Amino acid sequence: QIDGEGLDDARRLSKESASSFNLIDSKVIAIQMMDDSERRVETFIQKRGFAPKLAIITNSGSPYPEMKAKACRQAGIEVEVIEVEPLDIKDILDIIDEKNKDPQVQAILLQLPLEKVADGKLQFLTEVEEREILNRVHYTKDIDGQSESIINRIIKGDFSLYVTPTPAAVLEILDRAGVEPADKKVVLFVNPGSTDTTDAKVLEALFKARGAKVIKYAPKSSRKHYRRVTRQADILVSFINNPDEIKITAEDIKKGATVVDLGWAKNSKGSIGDVDIDSIRDKASLISPAIGGANNLSIQFVVRNTLRAATYIWGASVASAKRAQTKEEIQKASLIGSDVPTLTSIVVGDAKSSESYHRGMKRGAEAIGVQFEVLALPENITQEELLSKIAQLQSDGIIVQLPLPRHIDENTIKKAIPAEKDVDGFRFIDEDA
Repeated sequence: QIDGEGLDDARRLSKESASSFNLIDSKVIAIQMMDDSERRVETFIQKRGFAPKLAIITNSGSPYPEMKAKACRQAGIEVEVIEVEPLDIKDILDIIDEKNKDPQVQAILLQLPLEKVADGKLQFLTEVEEREILNRVHYTKDIDGQSESIINRIIKGDFSLYVTPTPAAVLEILDRAGVEPADKKVVLFVNPGSTDTTDAKVLEALFKARGAKVIKYAPKSSRKHYRRVTRQADILVSFINNPDEIKITAEDIKKGATVVDLGWAKNSKGSIGDVDIDSIRDKASLISPAIGGANNLSIQFVVRNTLRAATYIWGASVASAKRAQTKEEIQKASLIGSDVPTLTSIVVGDAKSSESYHRGMKRGAEAIGVQFEVLALPENITQEELLSKIAQLQSDGIIVQLPLPRHIDENTIKKAIPAEKDVDGFRFIDEDA
């Protein structure tokens, strides 16, 4: 086993396994990630009493479902591979609906492309049909990050649920190789017909979130024209998928660039990528190849996301049970004359930034019988005035939205909240105020 924290060792071993001083082989990273996933899944099973389960739906004869299933099973995850006859997309939609409702399945993956029979011929689904099917997967189980719900979250900078596996693998490789995207110029070199793909959108969002300047470029003219763009890249990520017409060579990159090849195509020699490795190896500082690079490492993120889905859904079920229990307790208390519990959230300054948060909190509170209110105070309120407001509150629970304006000491405000009303847990209930 390889120490997952030894990034320097990982980088050295990866280079040695690739027989090149600057070629990153994802095999070592995959071993580390699998080792970590095995430990995490084992801990999950010990604490929760069941193994995470992934359902993979496929109908195009692709080898990838079994590759993903093998990796998940190695980590201790249960996998159901569902082969669907390519007759009607309704069959696929019905299976998705079934798995969405199945509490024993925490994760769903649709292996693209999907096929159907139309006019007596076998053909791939249209873009509209494919999007309908992808969006049918409930976002909490969409571990491939292909539904619009997940994509829109990512575009807005919310990476709290799942990140699409291949883009996640790209950032993992760069991180482990010591390549920091901040203040770098990143060029996403994409196929003209695929500028709006999920991977392109997610990669752009991930790099921007890390402080990079991102150019998404689709070549539409001569090599001379697109070189003006690719030569600017500190980090070049290519997924043209058309090596017969466009092949990245040394003349297409700047000295010292990091090059990530996500291209994939087949010719008489087998599977090939977008980049001519032999041509650029003396000019690029680091190279992640198409074969043995991020495309291969993405399977580890299927494993990781499946465990994340199981953890999230298990937590949601526990929270649901706790809400039901709390609601019942409040109802029983009201029958013997107790007042309706109240929860107050204090906002100092701009209240608009907390509106979405407060709407969710209000729905949650009212669902269990708690009265929720927002106390909006001006930004120029003094610390003494704020302390007075807190002291006067008769609410059963108090939340203070952070951060507070600079002229107010947050620790002083936290300590002013009575321990028995401190919903955020800034103080212990038995703390001597």
